[in-house]
Amino acid sequence: MKRLLWVLLASVVPLVAHASDVYKVTVTRKPQDIYEVQGGQVYIKTRYCYEYVYTDDAILRIDSPAGYSIGKLIFNSGTSCDVEKVLSG
Repeated sequence: MKRLLWVLLASVVPLVAHASDVYKVTVTRKPQDIYEVQGGQVYIKTRYCYEYVYTDDAILRIDSPAGYSIGKLIFNSGTSCDVEKVLSG
């Protein structure tokens, strides 16, 4: 009986949603799936992104600290790409 109550309670209680972190960045495409952020030694690694930009404004949205895709890189053209990781160095 306790187990049934626990299962019902778990299905009713919503998961806590976390807000995304959003950054305005200026990026330049380097090698495939690597975008350099202007003004620092920061690079954004994407997955299968074919947006060729040179000092273009974009929005970097981070939704999760880990996983297959941690967020999106959204370009002025409206195109968006999955972000694999953000690198420093």
